[in-house]
Amino acid sequence: MPETSKLAGEQRWRIWGLLFWWSPLLLWWLAILGSGGEGLSAGRTSRFVEPIVRWFLPLASDVTIAVAHVAVRKLGHVSAYSVVGLLAFRAVRAGREPRLCWSWIWAALGVGIALAVTDEVRQSFVASRSGSLGDVVIDTVGCGAALLALAWWRLRTANK
Repeated sequence: MPETSKLAGEQRWRIWGLLFWWSPLLLWWLAILGSGGEGLSAGRTSRFVEPIVRWFLPLASDVTIAVAHVAVRKLGHVSAYSVVGLLAFRAVRAGREPRLCWSWIWAALGVGIALAVTDEVRQSFVASRSGSLGDVVIDTVGCGAALLALAWWRLRTANK
């Protein structure tokens, strides 16, 4: 009987470990999915992005304002998926020793790409949004840049 309870305790620890390492990524992804709805569509974000851009650039043309609006929206993709990359690396690493393992980087990038594709497919079903392969590329760049920065930092600090 003690052997069974030991196995049950180990299984419970594995489940809690999975929740500990993966839940921040899951919560962040749910936030991204929530932002992919009607609320942050281009028509809605223009209401607060464009006045801010006009305040900084009062003589800007309408084309400049539109380009700045698109740039701000795409920077949102890059920054959100940079966080995805770091949280995915944390989850894949799951508390193992702090050295750098390239398979963890690749796995985290794969998770980031899978989440980006899933989000864009979901957005294709929202009336005011559209799924975009270009956004998947931008999301992948954000995720990959964060992972490269993390790898650079870890390699740099390991050599000291």
